[in-house]
This record gives sequence, C-alpha cells and structure tokens, in this order.
Amino acid sequence: MQDFTNNDIPFALRYSLTYKGMIDLRWQYVSLGRGKTDPIFAINNLTRLDAMPSGVDKEFVADYTYGTEIQIANFYSSKVKCKATGSREATEIHTKLSGQATDIDCEHFNNSVVQGRSKWVMLQEYGIAIMLEKTSSSQKGISRIVDING
Repeated sequence: MQDFTNNDIPFALRYSLTYKGMIDLRWQYVSLGRGKTDPIFAINNLTRLDAMPSGVDKEFVADYTYGTEIQIANFYSSKVKCKATGSREATEIHTKLSGQATDIDCEHFNNSVVQGRSKWVMLQEYGIAIMLEKTSSSQKGISRIVDING
C-alpha cells in the first residue's frame, strides 16, 4: 500500500500486488476525497519479465498489456526498461536497513512512447525495491522512508 500526501495532508491510497515492489500485477487507486474508487487494474498478458538485476550495469525489462479487471479487449501496451546504476549500503537509505542496496533507473513506456522515468533502490537483503522518485511530463514525486517497523 502507498499513501499519498501533499503538504502533510493525505489525499489518496494505492493498493497493489507487485513483482519485487517494482512491477504492478494488480492495483487500485483510492481517492480519499471521492465517494467511489477507481476500477481495479491488472496485467492481462505478460510477454517479457526479466530477472531483477543482480549487479551494476545489468538491465531489466518488463513488457505487458493491462486493463481493468473486467475489460476484455483494447488493452493498454506497457513496457518498463530498467538498469542497475550503482550499489551502496542500505543504511545510507535508512539507518534501520541492513545489507546492500542497488540503485535502479527506469523508463516507462505506454504504446512505445516514453511516459516517465523513475528511480528505485533494490534492497538485496529484503528482496524488494522501493521507489525513490518518479517523473512525468506533468509532475515529479519523491518518496522518503520515515520509519521501519519490525
């Protein structure tokens, strides 16, 4: 689950089932200011899903189509191309994390057109990636880890 805030005021939630935290397999956006939610989206056809990069300069590609849960035709074409760009101690991201962290830069395509870029960090010890930044033509979002429980 992700929560979205602006000026420390929550405005939306996003629930998703993912591959290693990076590729949404099934997801739903919930606006806290509306009386109804957006439809549930899911991957319809996964044509390529590379293994997560294990070292610097390794690439990762996911190529798929998606649509709403009840959609039966006219699916959206999507592709994510990522490259591991560096490695560091996970404690640099948050003092409660341990192990190695791999920095990953991605480009997101819809119908073969670049829609945005994102920066991730793959936490090797935990087997999950966390998005640090997402940029599109209309906005830029920055994520931060404020606490670790457990």
